Parts: sequence; C-alpha cells; structure tokens
Amino acid sequence: MGPSLSLPALVSFDPGQQQSVVRVRTAAAALVVSGVAHLAVAATSGGNDLVQVGALGAALAQFAGAGFLACLAFTDQRPSDAVAGLLLAGTIVLVAADLVAASGIAAAGAALAGLLVAVSGTALLSGARRRRAEDVLMGLGALAWLLWLVGVPG
Repeated sequence: MGPSLSLPALVSFDPGQQQSVVRVRTAAAALVVSGVAHLAVAATSGGNDLVQVGALGAALAQFAGAGFLACLAFTDQRPSDAVAGLLLAGTIVLVAADLVAASGIAAAGAALAGLLVAVSGTALLSGARRRRAEDVLMGLGALAWLLWLVGVPG
C-alpha cells in the first residue's frame, strides 16, 4: 500500500469543560452577528455588484461557520486548533476587506462585528497558539493604527 494522507481533526473532544462550550457558543453568536452585518453591507452598497457579491459570500461563509460551531456546542465539543485558526485567518481577511472595499456605517459595523469574531475565535485556540494569535492580532492592530496615522485608509 502507498502512503496514507492524514487529515487534521475538525473537532477536539473536551468533556466536562463548560467553559469551552460557552466559548464555542459565543463564537457562533459572533459569526451570526457578523453575517447579519455583511447582509446590511450588501443591502446598502448602492448598486456596486462586486461589493454586494463579496458581502453576500462573506455572510454565507459566516452563517455556515456559525452552524458548524452551533452543532459542536450542542454536542459539548469544540473545534480543533486547525479549524479555529482557519476561522481566525478568514475573519482577519474579512475585516481587512471591510475596511478597504466598502464605506459607510454598515461597513464599519461589519468590521466591528469581524473584530468580535476575531476575539471569540482567538478564545477557541488552546494555550500557546492562543498567545501567538493574540500577539499577531496586536501587531495587526498596531499596523492598522500606523496606516491610519499616515492617511492610507482614507
């Protein structure tokens, strides 16, 4: 037989830890809020088809992620670090896209909701990976602040 391909686990079993379930439920709720905010961006984009399609795609992806996390919360499980890291990376990309592509109060709300998802996604990580993710988020926040100081986003 040839070599087998090992895939990363989607779920980490964490029996008896209620705090993990609360974190998963919080992340699912934050994803729903962010998805609704992206629906608002699509509705208020003023006929810009590219922004509408991007916002609707982002909302769909976030609702799918929220459904996955809700299923995990109902079975008292939490996502593996690989899935939580993918959620966090996707959220960072969405926040950057919200800040660059769209304007208005709906886009600002979507960016704020994305930040809430990033914080709750960081809480899903374990130990050292959580500390690394916090350091990366702090660095990205400092970079965004410096770019704002020199006038890049506007």
